[in-house]
Amino acid sequence: MLKWLVDEELAMLAINTNKLISESDVECIPKRVQCAIIDETIAVGEIKHFFTTDGWTAVQQIINAKKQRATWVCPVCSEDASTKSICCNRCLEWSHFICARVNVKSKQWFCTICKLAAK
Repeated sequence: MLKWLVDEELAMLAINTNKLISESDVECIPKRVQCAIIDETIAVGEIKHFFTTDGWTAVQQIINAKKQRATWVCPVCSEDASTKSICCNRCLEWSHFICARVNVKSKQWFCTICKLAAK
C-alpha cells in the first residue's frame, strides 16, 4: 500500500528503518496513485505510523482527491472498469472479465503481473 503513495524504494526504507515519510515524499498527483487506495476494505490507517504529521496530511489529501474523481481503469484496455470486472487480490486493480480472460467472479484471482511477481 505504501508504494501507491511513495516511491517503492522509499517505502521499503521506511518499513525497514522506521524512517518517517514526509509531505515532500508523498505522490501529489491523483492520477498517479492507484484507485485501490480508496477501496473501503483497505485499512489505510495502518500505515500512518510511517509518516510525519505533514506527510500523513498529504496522504489524506490525495485520498480525498481520489475519492472525488474515482475512476477504476482496466490496466489491459485502459477503459472504465466499474462494471463487469474482477479485482486482483494482490494489487487491487480492477480488470474487465473479458480482459482478464475469466468468465465468472472467483473468490481469489490474481492478475498476470501479480502472478509473475509471485514466481
